[in-house]
Amino acid sequence: MTQVATKDNQEDSAYSFDGSKMPTEALPTKPTPTQQALLSQATRLKNMKLSCKGMIYGDTGTMKTTTAIKILLAITPPEKDIVYFDIAEGWSVLQNYYTEEELKRIIHVPYQSIEQLAQWADAIQSGNAPFNNVGAVLFDEYTGMHDEDLNWVVSARAAQARAKKEFKDEFSPALPDYNAARIRSNKYVLAKYMRLTDVHLIFIGHEKEDKRLKKVPDMPDKAGKAVYQKLHFVYYASVDVKGNWTLQTTQSVKVTAKNRINGIGSFTNADEIIKCYKLWGNNTPVKVDLKPVDETEDQELLKILAD
Repeated sequence: MTQVATKDNQEDSAYSFDGSKMPTEALPTKPTPTQQALLSQATRLKNMKLSCKGMIYGDTGTMKTTTAIKILLAITPPEKDIVYFDIAEGWSVLQNYYTEEELKRIIHVPYQSIEQLAQWADAIQSGNAPFNNVGAVLFDEYTGMHDEDLNWVVSARAAQARAKKEFKDEFSPALPDYNAARIRSNKYVLAKYMRLTDVHLIFIGHEKEDKRLKKVPDMPDKAGKAVYQKLHFVYYASVDVKGNWTLQTTQSVKVTAKNRINGIGSFTNADEIIKCYKLWGNNTPVKVDLKPVDETEDQELLKILAD
């Protein structure tokens, strides 16, 4: 049976399931590159040198910041600067672990906005002094930066609604707000910083539990996945009841983790990461006997939850 177009269903079809308007015209056609331009983009993998791009996340007090700085100090050329974007004064703990000479290599930048991060990326990409001396960037902590940006999106849209004599709760983000924050993160941070060559990146994050009680970075699901899908590693930092600190590198039933650095097992520490990265980042193969994470307790927990 053919549906007859009426004014009502025409109006309904102009909106998506979440109430947003459907597009009314096609996207513009992107220019087609020449064959020479296509070839200029290609590089043989055997000649590739890899920059370190990863995330360390976990609970408060699990040495995320000090570990990230130790890694960056060791793998960044000594003449290069380390830019430290800070939202929660994590820098204060560094004075307990590092010398004055080591701290001089770190440029501390208090976080202000996602746009600020984008401007720094553009400045580094330009190659102009003194930004051409940046060899590494630390985001401490990026989960909080994303949360701050989401808060800004909601407040800005609430202000727009007030100007139209309408109401929007500035304390309750909706689907369009989450989408806006995710796209802003992708456009202004991930896309720009991932394009930087010879610049190491480490994102620090707090943890949260998802619906299955699995430890994940404390970000909205789609935004979080957009971040750690693009990274070489996502390590989970924790301290057990005996005070033993560790970084888990292999995903388990209870922990989201990821590792592309050859030579690192299921659990690691800063010294091992530094040693393995220096080989892996310079394309030197390292054989590793990877032992799986023991998930016995995790599986028992899931059985209880299922019941």
